[in-house]
Amino acid sequence: MITSGHRLPQGIQQRTLLPPAFNLHTSYPGSRYNVPVQKPCESGWTLFGNHCYLFEFSKVSWHATKKECERRLSHLVKIETSVENSFLTSMVTGCGGYKNFWIGLNDLTREGWYTWISDYSAVTYTDWMSGNPDNHHGVEDCCEIRGSNWNDVDCSVSYSFICEKNAD
Repeated sequence: MITSGHRLPQGIQQRTLLPPAFNLHTSYPGSRYNVPVQKPCESGWTLFGNHCYLFEFSKVSWHATKKECERRLSHLVKIETSVENSFLTSMVTGCGGYKNFWIGLNDLTREGWYTWISDYSAVTYTDWMSGNPDNHHGVEDCCEIRGSNWNDVDCSVSYSFICEKNAD
């Protein structure tokens, strides 16, 4: 513990165990096992790997979620691996029941060509529900996590959403 009247700056907390993703601030006194660290994610965000995720339960359209994530200096989640997908689907299914969350995948530019809104890169990993994507009624251009899989859906539907940004 920090003693002798030293105070930690605002936003800095003292930890006994240091996960590798934390940034050390060694300009403050402390032993080798007890060093002040800065939180890698803001309050309300969840750290996984090198990214922070915000699970927002207010329900809005895909376009509104895109703007809301940008307002928070982030983007709609880009799912790149099965490990990241497993983390996200476990968080979604652990949210108290069956939930639908917008993700950043869409085929708004060209039907059937899915890209991530964060960087317009083509999708390389997928976890579609059986029979999807299906562009039901010709209006499904945005994507959601539905339970533990992905689904294409009409962008105007109101769902919860997941924002993502790099950890500090």
